[in-house]
Amino acid sequence: FVNMSSDPEQDYFSDGLTEEILNSLAMLPELQVTARTSSFHFKGQNIPVPEIAKKLGVAHVVEGSVRRGGDTLRITAQLILASDGSHLWSNTYDRSVKDVLDVQRDVAESIAQALDVVLDAKRSQEMFASGTRNVEAFEAYHKGLAYSTSVHSLISDKNLWDANIYFAQAIAADPKFAAPHQDIQDAYEHYLMEGANSQFLKKGEPEDLNAAEALRQLRFHQNKAIELANTRESKLSAEIAKAFESDDWQDMPRMLKMVRQNPSIFNTVTSSVWWIDILHALGEGELIVPQLQEEIVHSPYSRLSWYYLISHHLGKGNFEEAKKIIEQSKQYSLFKDIPTIELYILSGDQIKLKEIYDQMGQAGDYTPATLLAALGKKEETLLKISQEVQKKERTKDLTWAYYLIGAQDKANAIITEIDKRPLGALMFAQILLTPGKIHASKESAPNFVRKLRQAGIAEDKINAMFLPSNTETNP
Repeated sequence: FVNMSSDPEQDYFSDGLTEEILNSLAMLPELQVTARTSSFHFKGQNIPVPEIAKKLGVAHVVEGSVRRGGDTLRITAQLILASDGSHLWSNTYDRSVKDVLDVQRDVAESIAQALDVVLDAKRSQEMFASGTRNVEAFEAYHKGLAYSTSVHSLISDKNLWDANIYFAQAIAADPKFAAPHQDIQDAYEHYLMEGANSQFLKKGEPEDLNAAEALRQLRFHQNKAIELANTRESKLSAEIAKAFESDDWQDMPRMLKMVRQNPSIFNTVTSSVWWIDILHALGEGELIVPQLQEEIVHSPYSRLSWYYLISHHLGKGNFEEAKKIIEQSKQYSLFKDIPTIELYILSGDQIKLKEIYDQMGQAGDYTPATLLAALGKKEETLLKISQEVQKKERTKDLTWAYYLIGAQDKANAIITEIDKRPLGALMFAQILLTPGKIHASKESAPNFVRKLRQAGIAEDKINAMFLPSNTETNP
């Protein structure tokens, strides 16, 4: 839905309406709905509907506009048959802002009915169960979501604390609205993992915030997300996220059993953003492969879905499959060189790595430390690591680079430090996704190992998570 208002800041409002309608339609199993990441890819582009539909592999497209002036709205919406551009349904709404949620409901239900989906009162209620009926909460939440999205895309001078101001406003306006309790956790998680200097936080934390208070806030919102969950799937997702970020995993075997029995948990709108990492860390990564494969078919511009699927195969050593998926993703121009570099490092293809290195301009500013290390360029690797430490770059790349140049003691030291953090397991989860191993001895992470044992992970599987020591000068 295009923002036709004179104020470009109202983008969050039209985007919010778009997303809520999308989420409502996605609750209907009869419809395969392209995810936000792909549908929003075409925002602001003057591309014919049939071309968009072809790129997304869909039969129908919904488009519209929102014009807001003070407290009044004009919303247009139409459902278009992509094959010939004909309108199957359209309407114009002249309403007040306080009626926007009624318009959202009417649009979603009208589209569903136009596509021959039978709705009774129960199904209609389920379509909108995850949202809010409070307009003030709707506005605040989607403003926070707009901030959060721009921060994660690294295209904003804002930070996640700015987004949390609006999530808090949404919670105050509607204390029973689950979504802001889920999204507000992200800032506290990055603070506890990476510290105040995280690129997503930029030292913008609330006054007097410390690790203990951040952990308290995180637990509060985790409990609220569980309490307010309106489906069995969203509740289980919130419970697993909370358990994984706790110091006690004794209840994890029960939760994992429920996940294996109910893989639809991953389709819920309020799933934890870390669930893919978490399942890999618990040895259940295979559970998510079917969904990721389906996601890249129905939402081909979903960068994270492609990356997670590639990473899964890299971590498992399925290099030919990973290479095939990387080639498939190139038509969408989602990545630069990172997945390819990881593929060639893990598969040991020095010739291809050297070609990439030469293309990057002989260790230019964007050359990853892992690439330098894999090529045996020890001094250049150490210089690059020092630069990345100053910029607070990803820790997994630092430990991997240290390991590759044979600096095992330095890799062990980083892993030990991570293991002491309140959310250290979450950082290990990211490492275990790609490259699939922790570049240190098992003894370097006693807390993580203890929790894995509590979760019922077999000792041989735990051992397989850690790489054997590498103290060679030239790997």
